[in-house]
Amino acid sequence: NSAEPGDEVYLPSGVYNLNSTLDTLVNLKLKSGVNLRGEDQSTTILKTSLNKVKNSALMKVSGQHDLSITNLTLTSTWNGVYTTDHKVNNPDAGGPDSMITIANFGEVPSYNVTVDGVTVEKYSRMGVRIDNSRDIVVRRSTFRNATDVGPGGAGYGVSIQGMAKQDRNGYENDTVWNVVEDSHFEGPYLR
Repeated sequence: NSAEPGDEVYLPSGVYNLNSTLDTLVNLKLKSGVNLRGEDQSTTILKTSLNKVKNSALMKVSGQHDLSITNLTLTSTWNGVYTTDHKVNNPDAGGPDSMITIANFGEVPSYNVTVDGVTVEKYSRMGVRIDNSRDIVVRRSTFRNATDVGPGGAGYGVSIQGMAKQDRNGYENDTVWNVVEDSHFEGPYLR
């Protein structure tokens, strides 16, 4: 909360348990101009206890800009049974809906956000959800072990989406100029 634009929040290697209550939707809300960096992608682990909470996320970037999320593993405490059934939702699915949600806030988009060197696992719907935002880069990241791969938007590594059935061309919060590059999508527990 005390970080200012231009600051970097650095997390040394270790497991960071993010405890949640029943009314928690988001563990961490990121701020414009404040970078979040772990020491090492495989040894700096953020673990959320969010489980089966609709629209939940470990991290949310909402109407923010000019920040990066790097060198981390994002996971959950979920310890259920995986399934590869794409026709039926996994009744044992858990974890947060998304690990990282990058979205607009009203008419204000998020922009100039980089996710680099992040491993994402144990979520039910989307590893990274990019919604009504622009200039978002996801690179050198790994997506694996979604807890559900059934219908209704479950089990995606990265989802880039705008407003359904609305032409947003020319609007500030149009979903444009987003890229996913040099990343790994590891099955079988991924859509």
